[in-house]
Amino acid sequence: MGSYKDPAQEREYLSEIIEKPLITVHQVHSHIVYDVDEVYNELGSRETISYFRNRDGDGLVTSLDAVSLGVVTADCTPVVIIDETAGIYGIAHAGRRGVCDRIVPHLIDMMVAKGADVSHIYAWIGPHICGKCYETGVEIAQDFNSQFPETSTITTYGGPGVDMTKAIEQQLTNKYVLRKNIVESQLCTLEDERLYSYRRHVLSEGAYPNGRFFTIVAPHIAFDTVLSRAEEMNNKLAHEKTRDKIELLEL
Repeated sequence: MGSYKDPAQEREYLSEIIEKPLITVHQVHSHIVYDVDEVYNELGSRETISYFRNRDGDGLVTSLDAVSLGVVTADCTPVVIIDETAGIYGIAHAGRRGVCDRIVPHLIDMMVAKGADVSHIYAWIGPHICGKCYETGVEIAQDFNSQFPETSTITTYGGPGVDMTKAIEQQLTNKYVLRKNIVESQLCTLEDERLYSYRRHVLSEGAYPNGRFFTIVAPHIAFDTVLSRAEEMNNKLAHEKTRDKIELLEL
């Protein structure tokens, strides 16, 4: 779901649709990951939302069915990691700086500490700006490639860039996540106009909105159920004559 309006209002809409509190953090392109469970068990739903919303970080982990976890992106990579056997779920906002600071390995380490088994982990690498569009300049591309070999690219614009998918795949497999358990969305935020892209916004000189879209982990809820509830919400919003609308994509 995306918006260039009010993210706080969107969180309220989404929590109502999912029927679970949506936990997010103040994203800062870091390696910081939080375990939601202890705070939720101590503070309850509403206070937990406020607690984490004011915390700098880029990853969340839970073993609770009662909550959902979310990140917002618009060119950076959302990464979802789950071990359904152990009932442990994680999500990360993986920008270039966060990947360099090992946000994904930190997420996996916390999940394993809670009882996840890497042989049971599945990872989803969500939509982000692709290697042929993510132009970075020579120095950044060289530094990134030295940390993540064979990730440098030449973009369609003719300059040096980096491939975030390959870098994140390397981090996952280096933590012994099975390659067959890694799924990539294949969508580029710059190329696919259904998705928000900060770079498209800049390149178009504002012709495209500068929005963000949510990626959400909500244990044990069928997507069809979410779609049905979103349609009900949109009918309600239309009746109230607001300009808000929920848009969901199954990626």
